[in-house]
Amino acid sequence: ELQTHTPAIAAAATTLTDLNSDTVAVREGFENVYFDFDRWAISKPMQAQLSASAQWLQAHPETMVSIEGYCDARGGRRYNLALAEKRASAVKQFWVDLGVAEQRLSTISYGREGLTCVTDDVQCHKANRRANLVVK
Repeated sequence: ELQTHTPAIAAAATTLTDLNSDTVAVREGFENVYFDFDRWAISKPMQAQLSASAQWLQAHPETMVSIEGYCDARGGRRYNLALAEKRASAVKQFWVDLGVAEQRLSTISYGREGLTCVTDDVQCHKANRRANLVVK
C-alpha cells in the first residue's frame, strides 16, 4: 500500500522522479528506525519496516539515502557519537544485505545533537534513539 507525502516531506524524492503532481508516492515504512537503550541491533518490527523500504529503494535505483544516527541525551559525547554511528551503520548494512547498492547509502553520526525532545522521561529518550532516513 502506498502512502502519500507532501513535497515538503519528500522534497528530495520529487527531484528524482518525473512527476507532474504536487505529491510523491512513497512506500509506507520508509520512516525513522528506533532503537532500544544502549543498543544498535535492529528489532524485528524495525527490520520489517526496513525491508519494505529496501523494496522501494530497489524499485528506485536513482535514489540515494543518508542515514543519520542519533542517541538520547544520556551518556558522554564521544560514546554517543560512536553509538549513533553503529546505529546508522547497522541500518546501512541491513539494506546492503537485502541488495541495496552500498554506494547509494551514506551514514553520519550526530550523537545526542539534534534531539527531537529534551524532557528527561522514557518517551523522550525513546524518540531520540533513532536513525533518520533522508532521501536525496
